[in-house]
Amino acid sequence: MKKLRLFLLSILMTLTLTAGLGALASLDGRERDKGGDLPVFTPDRSVKQLQEELLVDQLQSANHSLPISRVHFNQDGSLILDVKVAASIMNPALLYEEMAHWLNFSFHEMNNVNRLELRMVIDDRKAHKKQILLGLDALKEQATMERILEMKQADARLSEETEQALRMTYTSIWHKIFDPKLSSFP
Repeated sequence: MKKLRLFLLSILMTLTLTAGLGALASLDGRERDKGGDLPVFTPDRSVKQLQEELLVDQLQSANHSLPISRVHFNQDGSLILDVKVAASIMNPALLYEEMAHWLNFSFHEMNNVNRLELRMVIDDRKAHKKQILLGLDALKEQATMERILEMKQADARLSEETEQALRMTYTSIWHKIFDPKLSSFP
């Protein structure tokens, strides 16, 4: 009989303790809804950084239209990109728009890129060679939104000021392909 009483008492204590802890937990939830201490600083998810170990994934998620053939990121903030251009592309506006995309991505979406070296490379499969069509070596301070917008909307040559600020280089292949179409070349 004594063992039965001890057994029933332990079951009763277990049930009481379980119910008490449940009630205490629900009370804590109601107290939280009334207000209380909130953290002063919350992490800002809009700040993004390029990371060497995630570089390919980050660039793939950048929604670019032309494929990347080579990429390198230095810890000093230099991003080096070679973008592959089909030999059949005859519209400079597409190339300028792609360059504007990478300028915006590098300098306005990422906070640890200070320099972008971007080359548009023609991959001529018939001749089995790659040739640079157009390049730029831009610093973050020089890549203003106005210049990026000018590049995005350009269908011919950019202003001389923008070309100098972004340190753009047009190769002889560029002139060979686009000079007949663009009368503004000297």
